[in-house]
Amino acid sequence: MAVLSCDETFEGRGGDLTIDDDADTRVFNVTCSLATDNKYTILASGRLPLLNSAHPDNGSRPANRKLFLRRYRIQQHAGAFVWRAQCEYETNVPANTTNSLPEMAREIQPVPLLRRVNCRMVSETYRRPVKRGRLLHSGLLSAWNPEQATVPATAGPITTSAHERFNPAPETDAVRRSWEIEWNVERLPLWFLKYDNAINADALTVRGLSHAKWTLKIGQIQFSDQKEETSPSGLVFPYFTVSFRAQYRHERWLVIEPDMGHLKLSGGKPVRIEDDNKVPVPTPQQLDGAGAVVTSPTAATCRFRIYLDEETPVLPFAGFVPLPAQ
Repeated sequence: MAVLSCDETFEGRGGDLTIDDDADTRVFNVTCSLATDNKYTILASGRLPLLNSAHPDNGSRPANRKLFLRRYRIQQHAGAFVWRAQCEYETNVPANTTNSLPEMAREIQPVPLLRRVNCRMVSETYRRPVKRGRLLHSGLLSAWNPEQATVPATAGPITTSAHERFNPAPETDAVRRSWEIEWNVERLPLWFLKYDNAINADALTVRGLSHAKWTLKIGQIQFSDQKEETSPSGLVFPYFTVSFRAQYRHERWLVIEPDMGHLKLSGGKPVRIEDDNKVPVPTPQQLDGAGAVVTSPTAATCRFRIYLDEETPVLPFAGFVPLPAQ
């Protein structure tokens, strides 16, 4: 149940003009995926202009001739899948635009289920361990002069002067960006609960910002109690509001650990790492990403993705993968 295409056509248009009023129409050819789709499917797709929205030619019209969308006329046009949607514009001024955004949304689109998805970006600060940085000084504090310090061109592992990692690792402030998504539905989508902690399997663009695969994670899914709104014509619309947060992580939502430990590979088999005296080493040793010990610090890591590969569409976004079965 979806709208496959919605294209404006320049045939079958019309309009009225009087001394006091002006009217115009825009016509769209709409193709649906199912024969059972109807006008509500088309309106819910968000492909048509919103009620009360301005005509695209208003910039060239005088102030008393500005046009605003007042009604839809939607009917099947060619077979069961193709519809013709006529958008009728009039010069009546829109409803009071000094109200709050939720009130304006109700005025522009009185049917809750047909309103667009609300999407806003928020930021939060948190502490996280840091494993790499640029070494400014190593030595006695009395010899440290920040005014003469030079910054290395590249970052390296944060270790002691003997190349031993700090335990626990030092922490730094970090900022995480999140998208808060909210939209109205007729029935509670209980199937959506399995996407708690799911990550995006494909690259996504949200409000013009690109997000690479595995960088957004769904969380804080909430379902509202049933709500009701009455339209100006007296119709009562029951509905629910669904919301969730998609947290962004630049380094992707993966488990990333340094490649180090007490074992190495020898002949394809794991064996204990020993010193020159054949004594097992007491501290983890850094590896090269292929199971061999290295003598100088490296940036080799082991990365794990703990989510399924199956891609399942999720409204209002697509391309999230659900959690594996527990």
